[in-house]
Formats: sequence, structure tokens, C-alpha cells
Amino acid sequence: MTYEHIKYVKKFFCYLEKNAYLCRRNKCIMHKAFLFVIMAVMLCGGLSAQESFWAVTPTGDTLMCCIIEGTEEVSVSQYGGAQYESLAIPERVSHEGREYRVTELGLAAFAECATLRWVSIPTSVTWIGRGAFAGCTRLAEVSTVDDVLITKDGPQPEPMLTGIGPAAFAGCNMLRDIYIPARVTSIGYHAFMGCTGLKRVFFWGKVFMQELDQQAFDRQHYESARFYFSDNDKRAVKAFKRRTGARHAEAGITAIIEI
Repeated sequence: MTYEHIKYVKKFFCYLEKNAYLCRRNKCIMHKAFLFVIMAVMLCGGLSAQESFWAVTPTGDTLMCCIIEGTEEVSVSQYGGAQYESLAIPERVSHEGREYRVTELGLAAFAECATLRWVSIPTSVTWIGRGAFAGCTRLAEVSTVDDVLITKDGPQPEPMLTGIGPAAFAGCNMLRDIYIPARVTSIGYHAFMGCTGLKRVFFWGKVFMQELDQQAFDRQHYESARFYFSDNDKRAVKAFKRRTGARHAEAGITAIIEI
């Protein structure tokens, strides 16, 4: 485990402890989470030099990438420390003459990048990890690559994203709209905790309930934000309202209307 990994783990947990995003239900949860993170960092930080590397994006940004064992895919684990205002994460990165596909944004990868205002996530990403953008207080827009079009059937081509981890966007209080792609079946607790500017949440695809943590959003969101579902299953949307206490939820929304 390198000094840089230790520094970012400490920084991330100081942020979580300060805001009490994980301090709930019992006194042991922080310790469990701490052990989980230490294990994850050791797995990544303990890799050989050939299995983790710094990649330079087409726009000149630097990203630390960890090769996912047995694949030609990588998880972005850290950014280069520059004071980014905008960041376009590439779909592919190169290392020693080989190309790797970016499929994950790892634990606290961009946490507390206070200058970041806009980020572009490629459609190849399947998982946004725990605390990936936690504390990015100026982050106002998260989008996919430029050639993705929003149609009546949702984004085309369809993003591969299937899960958003706990506290992934916690404290991103400039976010106003969130678009959840159709493949997403899991949103972790406190994923959008502290996003005080959130007004609208769009779900493309079926209304999933089992893996949507009830505390993914703040109570304030369920009271004031509007939740839209492209699926026309009104019974499922009513169940969503009962389970979460959401006041405003609509089914069958097939177009984004500016408010």
C-alpha cells in the first residue's frame, strides 16, 4: 500500500466521518466500512507495477488505473491531483503498447475534487464505486460521451452502467438533474446524500425496487424533488412512493421537459 493510497483513504474517511454518511443503525458500521476499504485499497495498492499505471487522457489529464485481474479492463482509482474544472474520462487507456477498457470508477477515485464542475463518463463504465465523487461540491453536471443521444427510449447507445455505490455522489450539492440509465439495478445507501440542489431524477427503464436503497436519496429529496420513470408501470411507481415516501413520482415519461 503506497503513501498516496493511505493519504486518500484517510482523506475519504475524514470526509465521511465529518458528515456522518455511514454512522447509522449501529456503532460498528464505520469499523466494518473501514475494514472493507482497507481490504480494497490493499488489493489495488498491493498490485505489481505492471498491474497499475498512470494513464494520460487525450485532454492531458492523468488517471491512476488498476488492471482488473484476468481482463483487459481497468478501474480508475485516482486522479492526478490537478485542479480540474472539467474531466472527460476516456473509454480506453493505453499502457506499454496495450489498450485497456475503462469499466469501473473505483473507491473515492475523485473524492473532494472541489474544483470539478463537469465530468464525462464513457458508456463502457459499469460501476461507479463507493464515494467516487463524494465531496465534489461544485460538480454540476455528469454526462456521457458526446455521441450519446437522449431519445424517447433513453440514452442511445445505452450506457453499460449497472450500479452506483454507496455515497458515490454524496455532498455534490450543485447537481440539479440525475439520469439513471436503464441497466442500473443497484443504487447504494447515501449515494446522493447531501445533494441539496437536486430537483429531478430520471429513471430510464423498469422501476426496480429490491436494490434501490431507501436511503439512497435524502428525505428532503423524497419531499421536494420529482422522480420520473420511462416505464409505464404505474403500480410499481405507486409502490416506489409508498416505500420511499416520495411525494412526486410519475410513470411513462418518455421525454425530458425543461422546467
